[in-house]
Amino acid sequence: MTLSSNPFIIEVAVSHYRIDRPKSEQISVYEPSLIAARECLDAGASIIHYHHDWALSREQQIEQVTRFQRELRTTHPDALMYPAPMKGERLWEINEHVKALAESGDLNMFSIEMGGVEYAVSDADGLPSSGRKNFAAADFADCHELVTFANEYQAPISFGVYSLGSVYWIREYAARGLIPAGSFIKIWFAGRYVTGSHLEPQMRFGLAPTERALDACLEAIGDIDVPWMVSAQGDAILDSAVAQLALERGGHIRVGIEDVSGASGMSNLEMVEAVKLMASKVDRTVVSGKDAKGYLGMKEKVPA
Repeated sequence: MTLSSNPFIIEVAVSHYRIDRPKSEQISVYEPSLIAARECLDAGASIIHYHHDWALSREQQIEQVTRFQRELRTTHPDALMYPAPMKGERLWEINEHVKALAESGDLNMFSIEMGGVEYAVSDADGLPSSGRKNFAAADFADCHELVTFANEYQAPISFGVYSLGSVYWIREYAARGLIPAGSFIKIWFAGRYVTGSHLEPQMRFGLAPTERALDACLEAIGDIDVPWMVSAQGDAILDSAVAQLALERGGHIRVGIEDVSGASGMSNLEMVEAVKLMASKVDRTVVSGKDAKGYLGMKEKVPA
């Protein structure tokens, strides 16, 4: 495969977790996520985002995340993967497992959720009279510390962008060569539903996935040498206008059952197959494994 063939990378958020179920009805996401990750990687995905079981103790959560990474690498050694955050209030509580993965040599990507987005919670009259904050949202100081950490371990970053101000922040670091190879700008478009629910309506927390919104995002990104992808929280990105537009404009796409909130009946694998078909119609070549790493400019790590 030649990397001049307009490469296209697929990320999959594989974990089907539900925030609208009581703890007594929650089931482990570990095995279903691992199975789905392998299926999607076999089909051509490059990046896997997964959840762990928040009901476990913190020590057990870290053990589970480490086990997931190691098990997935036994069958897909070149897969890029990154976990959901741990719950907490301080930076290294939220990213305690990320630090553990780095120290054990198992880290090959992690996320930075940029900005203080708040999700609306509707009252009995349907008014957004209260809200819940994204507990993983990082301010500028936290983001700086995490980028420094990423450079220390040469770990790619998935930058979750909720507002365009965050893109200008990324530009400053990119201009100084501080964004590790393999990193992505992940544009979070706002869906119609609560993430982790089944079609529970919510007020959009940001830009809807429209052509004008994408134009604004790409204007902010400009010509910086960091690839970008489109994604939606609480909706089906493949049913939106921006999926096709992203393919036509050189972007990449994140799919997965975590994000759709019941808006799509497709499985993770079916979404991968659907976006591959879309890509083929505009001459985008799906790359994965070593080809994806080569396209992203990632170098093989030399064991210590």
